Amino acid sequence: MLVVDDKTMVLGGVAILLALLSPIVNALILKLKVGKSDIDGSSLPVNDVSLPGISVVMTVDDEGEDLKKNLPQWLDQSYGGRYQVIVVVSGNDPQVESILKRYSDSPSLYTTFIPSSSRYMSRKKLAVTIGVKAARYDWVLLTDVDCYPEKATFLDSISRRSISGDCQMVLGYSNFSSDAPSARLFDNTYSLYRQLALSQRGRTAGYSGKVVLFRKSMFIEGKGYDGNLKYTRGEFEFLANKFSTESNTLVFASPDAMVIEDTPSHKGWTNKCLNYLAIRKTLRNSRLPRFTFNLGIVSMLSANILLTALIACSAIARMWILCGCAVFALLLSFVLRTVILSVRLRPYLHGMSFVKLWWLEQTLPFRNCMRLLKYRFADKYDFISHKL
Repeated sequence: MLVVDDKTMVLGGVAILLALLSPIVNALILKLKVGKSDIDGSSLPVNDVSLPGISVVMTVDDEGEDLKKNLPQWLDQSYGGRYQVIVVVSGNDPQVESILKRYSDSPSLYTTFIPSSSRYMSRKKLAVTIGVKAARYDWVLLTDVDCYPEKATFLDSISRRSISGDCQMVLGYSNFSSDAPSARLFDNTYSLYRQLALSQRGRTAGYSGKVVLFRKSMFIEGKGYDGNLKYTRGEFEFLANKFSTESNTLVFASPDAMVIEDTPSHKGWTNKCLNYLAIRKTLRNSRLPRFTFNLGIVSMLSANILLTALIACSAIARMWILCGCAVFALLLSFVLRTVILSVRLRPYLHGMSFVKLWWLEQTLPFRNCMRLLKYRFADKYDFISHKL
């Protein structure tokens, strides 16, 4: 019946209000503050200082194919200052040895090793620590062997535009290539965007990227990974979480200072997610981000369920005006969420379609639940190097 009674007005108003509030209570409500010149890739003012020396540190453990593909792009950087690439080897891959010999004449390459007998601590963090201590320059850029700079001007861009004043750490932007599975690409970008936005506000709770620039002196004086060496992974997360503050950290998310991470396999991606679940409770400032994320997810699912139920009930009762209001509210909620996603994430998602953006956010809670279930039944000793 086309009757506008009090019930129709109240329920219709509640539906519209729910549609407006649900997208606002969103994990992406914090904006990543990136200047226009960063987004379009145009030049920024050059700092009025000489370019500092930079030591690029990466660790390799039986990852010969990654080293073969990515090492040349680090050695061929067009950088106005001095730099070196330190490769810390922790495995016995003959291919790794062969590749390092091939580039042994490069003046920018320095190779070191960690003892094969090293136990009872994260070999990855030990390798990073050895690489940092071996660094010739005070500025150290930590990345991974499965990553490469998208442009030859990477070091030039990040140093000219970021290193100045009291800066002690720069959190950069890294992502998978456009051919990565959409869900993996979306989830990684969704998390990293939120983390970088929080870091700009002095609340670095985590960092899922793979490009951190920091001062060697800060790392050494702060005793590096002391306090979390038992966890096998988390070398980027712990580094950012321990040393980053609002006053000493800059976030640089420019397209011409981006690191591309080789798309992980399904197993590699799952392990990365499970390792984060293992360490997240140990990260400072992590409670509020987790609360706001969960609140956003609950509000999205609640709005979907309540508005769908209202559509069904009003249609059964033949309250067509109320049904129309509920349908409009549900569509409005979807549109607003897609607009927020588009504004926040689309520039980092290779122009992903609006429909795919909407669908991937709607299904994000289910992917997270599957990861939580896998972690629930996983052997927790898989995530630590020994039983402390």
